[in-house]
Amino acid sequence: MSILTSRISYFGNQGLGTEQILTDWNRLIIKRGLDSASNTVDITLKNSINKRLSDGTTIHRHVNDNKVLSLDNETEIAQGDIIKIWLKWSDSASDTITFDDNSANLITISEVKEWEGILEEGKTPLVLKCVDKTYEVLNKLWASSYTNDTGLTTPTMAQRVIQNATDGISGLGFTDSGVFTQPARFGVDARLMSGTYAQQRVLNSIATGDPPKYIESLRIDESAYPVFSMSKVWKPVYEWLREINDIRNTNTPAEVTAGTYKQDRNNKFYIDQNNRYHQFYPSDTVNYTIVTGVESDDGTISSFKLKKKTFDVINMVIFNAGKDLDNIGILWYYFDETSKERKLKMKYIPMLDIASDGNASLRSAETVLGNISVAADDVVTILNSSGTTSWGESYISDADYKEKFRKYAKVRGASRAISLTRNRGNPRWKGNISFKKGAAYEAGQLTKLTALSHGLNLQLLRIKDITHQVTPSHWTSILDVEEDEPKFGETV
Repeated sequence: MSILTSRISYFGNQGLGTEQILTDWNRLIIKRGLDSASNTVDITLKNSINKRLSDGTTIHRHVNDNKVLSLDNETEIAQGDIIKIWLKWSDSASDTITFDDNSANLITISEVKEWEGILEEGKTPLVLKCVDKTYEVLNKLWASSYTNDTGLTTPTMAQRVIQNATDGISGLGFTDSGVFTQPARFGVDARLMSGTYAQQRVLNSIATGDPPKYIESLRIDESAYPVFSMSKVWKPVYEWLREINDIRNTNTPAEVTAGTYKQDRNNKFYIDQNNRYHQFYPSDTVNYTIVTGVESDDGTISSFKLKKKTFDVINMVIFNAGKDLDNIGILWYYFDETSKERKLKMKYIPMLDIASDGNASLRSAETVLGNISVAADDVVTILNSSGTTSWGESYISDADYKEKFRKYAKVRGASRAISLTRNRGNPRWKGNISFKKGAAYEAGQLTKLTALSHGLNLQLLRIKDITHQVTPSHWTSILDVEEDEPKFGETV
């Protein structure tokens, strides 16, 4: 019989205080996700009556003698205080668990964000609501303009954005070399792996190093990621990272134009329980093999609810990519020929920023390069009748330049449409799986599910979100899973 071993540790004074083990908790809800803007932890403490002062005042467990809320009986609880949680199933008395930041049983390092006092039926529970660095970092607004001259690629631009968003912290954090310490520089560790892609994919120690790095630096064919430009004004870091990892930026303009995508899926990203940033290509390597009715170390299913989702399918996108060099609108479309949906499911999307609107448009890039000038009335003058475009294509005349400008705007629009239809162009399995015994599942990992009762045989499902529900004696995990989008060019 397995016994659940757990520890919840509190560190006041923004994490610099002495460890206080919380022992009167009765419920934990931990939520973690892939490409998620927020990971959360809710801790319910009993907060029962502890003593009575000489003046007759009743003092509860988490109120100190100064009559302020305190989890260590000294300092007042504050936003930014640190919570660490470890969980492990023990099958014998000889099983051990280490309670440190390198433990395999560490579930989360989170910060107290808010707390809730409840009085009901004579009980006085206190609920701590915590978030990890995912919330703080990915919801932070960031404004910048990275041109091709900056020389940034998908891994290096993601690293730049994460480091800029977490630079200059005052509490515990990471040095440039990834050491967790105080004082520190970064709130989240974002460093690039080395070695071959094959080594990076399996998290080989040659690629990850010590302390470990988790940003893949090479594409799946071992080639370098292409340089690209991106500009955003006060957008959440979450939006930056989603676009950085889109297939239109992980592939070269020539590969996008020809439809020969080397990275045939969008990359995935998340911040782990140690506040280290992961960015990777979602390969087909299976992490868990699960069969209904069979107990295994990978998990024993208690229930599942999966649906072949079709109602939100989009297999055709009509888009407006803005105005060309003659101020004529660029209206075009993309249809996903691999879609298995029997009906045409269309959506119109304005994409004016591709060609003409904003500082990140093709017009803006061509103006910076000196190929054109744009007057106040939006009239475009071609300054160089031959040369090279900002996307690296040569032209030999005004007419050739205008044609290639218009064509490339269509390609950029189609690549955005591809990103949408990759996710929603086909009916896919989606839902949740509940396990009898919780485990430290990670977002982004791949499960192979067999449930012959419903015709599911070796079905691959990607873990999107994880919810741990824990009491002092029991721990269950619920996985939100979803079938991967088809690879670009893959027959469905």
